[in-house]
Amino acid sequence: MRQKRSSSAPVRVLTHKRLTATPLTVTDYPRNQTTRASCRSRVSSRRLGSAMSGSGLGAAIDAFSEVSLDRSGLFIWKLEGRRLHLVEGNDHGFLLEGTAYIVLQISLDKTSSLHFWTGRNATENDVSNIHDLAHELDATICRASIFSKEVQGHESLCFLRLFPEGLVYLEGGPHTSLSRTARYVKRLYVVTGRKHVRAACERPTVSALDPSVSVILDGYPRVYVWIGSKCGYVTRVKAIQVARRIRNWQRKGKAHVVVIDEKDEELNKTFLKKLDEEREESPVHRETNGHTGIDHTDETITLRRVSGDRVLYDMPYAARKPLQYKYLVSSSCYLLDTGPDNPVFLWVGSHAPVSEVSNAISRGKTFSEHKEYPDNVTVSRVLEGHEPLVFRQAFNDWRDRPQSQTRKYSAGNMGRALFSRSSKRTVAKVSDTLSEDTVEENNVIFTDEQLEVYVLKENSLECVEKWDNGTFSNGQCYIINNQHLADRHCKRTLYYWTGCKTSASDRTRIVELAMVMEEAYSHNVALVRVLDGKEPSHMLNALGNSMIVFDTDLEEASPSVQVFSVREFIKGNIRVAQVPPTATSLNSSAAFVVISPDECFLWYGRRSGGPEREYAKYILGYLHPCKMYDYDIVTEAKETEVFWSVLGGRRQYEAEYITTRLERRNPRLFHCCVEVSGLSFDETIDFSQEDFTEQDLMLLDTFDQIFLWCGTNIDANTRNTFGDVAQAYLAKDQAGRDSRDLQLWYICQGHEPHGFTKYFRNWTSKGFGGKDVYDLARKRVRQENARIDVSSDILDKTHVVKAKYPYKMLVRGELPSDVDPTNKQQHLTDKDFLEVIRVSRFQFCQLPKWKQKQILKMAHLTSGHMTPVSSPLTDKASIPCLSLHLQS
Repeated sequence: MRQKRSSSAPVRVLTHKRLTATPLTVTDYPRNQTTRASCRSRVSSRRLGSAMSGSGLGAAIDAFSEVSLDRSGLFIWKLEGRRLHLVEGNDHGFLLEGTAYIVLQISLDKTSSLHFWTGRNATENDVSNIHDLAHELDATICRASIFSKEVQGHESLCFLRLFPEGLVYLEGGPHTSLSRTARYVKRLYVVTGRKHVRAACERPTVSALDPSVSVILDGYPRVYVWIGSKCGYVTRVKAIQVARRIRNWQRKGKAHVVVIDEKDEELNKTFLKKLDEEREESPVHRETNGHTGIDHTDETITLRRVSGDRVLYDMPYAARKPLQYKYLVSSSCYLLDTGPDNPVFLWVGSHAPVSEVSNAISRGKTFSEHKEYPDNVTVSRVLEGHEPLVFRQAFNDWRDRPQSQTRKYSAGNMGRALFSRSSKRTVAKVSDTLSEDTVEENNVIFTDEQLEVYVLKENSLECVEKWDNGTFSNGQCYIINNQHLADRHCKRTLYYWTGCKTSASDRTRIVELAMVMEEAYSHNVALVRVLDGKEPSHMLNALGNSMIVFDTDLEEASPSVQVFSVREFIKGNIRVAQVPPTATSLNSSAAFVVISPDECFLWYGRRSGGPEREYAKYILGYLHPCKMYDYDIVTEAKETEVFWSVLGGRRQYEAEYITTRLERRNPRLFHCCVEVSGLSFDETIDFSQEDFTEQDLMLLDTFDQIFLWCGTNIDANTRNTFGDVAQAYLAKDQAGRDSRDLQLWYICQGHEPHGFTKYFRNWTSKGFGGKDVYDLARKRVRQENARIDVSSDILDKTHVVKAKYPYKMLVRGELPSDVDPTNKQQHLTDKDFLEVIRVSRFQFCQLPKWKQKQILKMAHLTSGHMTPVSSPLTDKASIPCLSLHLQS
């Protein structure tokens, strides 16, 4: 019987293959967050099962009847034919390769992410059915914030973060049940990845072993974890966690976990005997992480406006790299293409028609097929306001806005306030997004005795006199050695400053000398690259809150007129720079000092502040002491002809300085891998301090700063190439950032500054991962093994369901159709097994695998041995030789 529906609810009609909904108009789709949330709660409370119980698809949709956004958590359904079955919580993360799944994550704030996953052995019908069912669930919850298509071995970061314990791929089809018995089924899993690992099931052969991976052999009653010599410590710990999970949920806790390092020769010899012999006709299948090793970033980062299914006509170009946020219009749908190795994003605005929302995944698949992208590429639909970090990172000017904070500003500074596009309210000031707290300035003491400045001259460093510490030339390179006291601890920071007119050889040499000085301090320093005009506030604080930069070309020309701009830089710091003596060098946002042989002027722009005007008087006494009290003050728009004649006549000049300053975003952590083909960067999501080990090279990106973190065991050659690592990372940057707009930090393990550690919760000196954490995980496994008695349930019970035949029939050339030729002993009765093998099944299962093979070979119970009926082996008098072999 069908349930009655209210007149306000849209009616869905059951067709032959799928459910179709009556088309909604634009006004039916919720346009704001409040309306959308109420719509979700109303739609999710409906029961669809009774109305659709007459077909297989209707029965599958009945699994969604209890779905409600009021129930937060992770829900997974497995597809069996055309029916969906809810997966138990203990089985989350175990995925069968021959079927498909639907994964729904509901957060406490009632936002949801929906994914449908297909295994590499899934049929085309399974792929089609899971696509339709996932879209029906998407309509049931009134559109998920993130909706994506996932494929085995190429999952997106949004999908992987739902399984912090990793993914385990199991062999089997839709109707295969996850075994939780003591049944012995030898499986080998190759563990790849780092923070979120994947364990792919492969054939248990020696070719599956690789020094860079970890391998798990599920050989009941023991689960072996083989660790490669080049495998990272984070992956090692994750592999042990996966093995423990297999032991707990797949083996009912009745198994020992044995960890074997590749360096343990004796244990390795024993482990290799448990693997099968090589077979050339069965190549090993190795899952990849979705990277082909070819960089397509620069040539394919495009934004397209989507209005239909035709790629050439309905998906025209909207913008190319670098992308800006203003290109996204709330009433349209856009496709972000970043190459075949990255997900294809479909961005849907809050005011877009409902057809754009429901057809986004299909259009993304059409686009990827048109571009001849691999079938395993991820297609993801994101709604406006719920963009993931990977999507936002492709835009050069994307700004992370806090949604729960409102700030008030006066009418005087409202012009510099930042407004939200969606809610039209003030959420932050522009200066608030330019954080400069890399060096903790609270409880920090700076003294002149702790500051040393060196200048590069003739490929060597020369110490600068203390009274010239704040004086620089843009044709030279400098090293500023600053030691300060912070929280009763002495910390040292090395800045290497390069002028805008220095040669390439000088820039290379200053980096080498800075690394030598950093090594001389036993790596107990933080090394910072500073470019001319991009000085951070903490460097200016060390220099006494001011600096002077002379122009090397003007100094060599020795002009009769000198002009210096006095500009307030950041947080009250003043930067003085020599500029060409023309009127075009003036700017309304600064003060200027104009010195000629006969006249001296202080020119104040109408937008210049009090600190700039006062410091112009002070710097005049340093530049020209004779003119300290003999100068004329000229304000903008009140210049005299004498003033313009000194500058060579009246000219047009700028009203403000145009500077490119990147705004800080949520940090992203990458693991740097040095490979034969070059550098690769694997992102680590949901990172913590334990992701840093002594053998790792990590990169933390805050969009305006790049921190390169180096472990204590990194060799000197890798340390000296940190600049090349940053350049290689920026070469693959989707936002198209210029390295000159970034601050580059180089820090070593144990000497991290406050600006780095503030992005981690509870950062401590002993909170790193690495060998200590790995040894602790091994110790924990040994303690658990001591409490597990594997002999109590070691018997292989697969013979119980097998058909039983006499021994004479099993050694014939022609076997019954239901006999497994590779396991003939399972078709013997307990009495015959004892007479033939001369030991019980329990004793036989306790023997090593290699000895079992030898015994079965002598009993002619292997697949390659056939014995005539009149063979002497059928005589009981000749069988005791097996028992003698057992005793040996």
